[in-house]
Amino acid sequence: MTFPTRTFAVALGSNMAWMDRSIAEQNYSIRREFERTTIPAQNKNNSARNVMKKLDIYPGLFAMIALFASAAHAASEPEIKAKVAIKEVASWEGTPYKSYPAGQPQLTILEITIPPHTALPWHQHPVPNAAYVVSGDLTIEDRTSGKSHKVTAGQGFAESVNSSHRGVTGDRQAVVIVTYSGVEGIPLSIPDKGEKAEFEHVE
Repeated sequence: MTFPTRTFAVALGSNMAWMDRSIAEQNYSIRREFERTTIPAQNKNNSARNVMKKLDIYPGLFAMIALFASAAHAASEPEIKAKVAIKEVASWEGTPYKSYPAGQPQLTILEITIPPHTALPWHQHPVPNAAYVVSGDLTIEDRTSGKSHKVTAGQGFAESVNSSHRGVTGDRQAVVIVTYSGVEGIPLSIPDKGEKAEFEHVE
């Protein structure tokens, strides 16, 4: 049998104080009834045992209900999850990262929107950076080696440093989040000779 755990846990939690008072009142009433009622001598011991059994049942029942409510509440709570998109010591085409540039560190995050069937200008990055594709897909091409690597929504990749490359979209617009571990005064992207800047407009 399936129980609506979230609804049940909330209902039990809101009525927990009421149940506590109710149990206390019932215990008191049973004791008073036992004290005031004339019990035949031959049945006195049996009646006393029955009353005490009733008194023992309520705390156990209360504990069982409280335990079930706690378990139901725990099962209904959402989990905090973390997923590693990338964790690399080398860029996507296999070139190891050597070191971060010297100077005052400056972190930058860009959200880049690239229309369908668009090839970015050939360019290089003088600082390490990593990208995550939010929507669409993007094919990364290395100009020197001719290697390529396609990434789709929900995937990340480590970009190359001081190596000419570009990104090319497919049939859909691509939205990419790029993080740069740069230094003040150093550009994030440098176009190859004769190429346009990678970012035509930065807000």
